[in-house]
Amino acid sequence: MAKIDIKRQHGLGYDKAHKMACKLADELSGKFDAKCEWDGPELRFTRPGANGCVRISDNDVRIEVKLGMMLSPLKSKMESIISDELDTLLRNA
Repeated sequence: MAKIDIKRQHGLGYDKAHKMACKLADELSGKFDAKCEWDGPELRFTRPGANGCVRISDNDVRIEVKLGMMLSPLKSKMESIISDELDTLLRNA
């Protein structure tokens, strides 16, 4: 099982980071057909072959994804897409 772990520092504060994470969830849902659900400061997502979460705080955001055997070969591509999308959202927040 492959894992993706991306962490970025930000100066947005919790409320802006939460709004940014909602936008990220919308983007990832569209690109990866994922179902998303908030649980406190953690956005959990799942789709066939993958699951994970986005954790936000006042100072950082962390995305963790566990890929099943069928999606593991796509780890680099998925990590790049998620990282680029996160960086874009943080820049524009």
